[in-house]
Amino acid sequence: MQNISLDVQLCRGLVTAIRSDLDEQTTECLVTLLAEKLAVIDSALVSKELEHRGLRIA
Repeated sequence: MQNISLDVQLCRGLVTAIRSDLDEQTTECLVTLLAEKLAVIDSALVSKELEHRGLRIA
């Protein structure tokens, strides 16, 4: 859960940066990074839930 917490903090920082007045290319890069981090968080949470239920992805 520690890594998930750190990823969530990073996402919050990315959102703050994206809301700033940045150039288009920088904003696109930050949005891409945010999407990747959100996918990592989602995957980790799904894995934790499956583990909690005693299931595994083959």
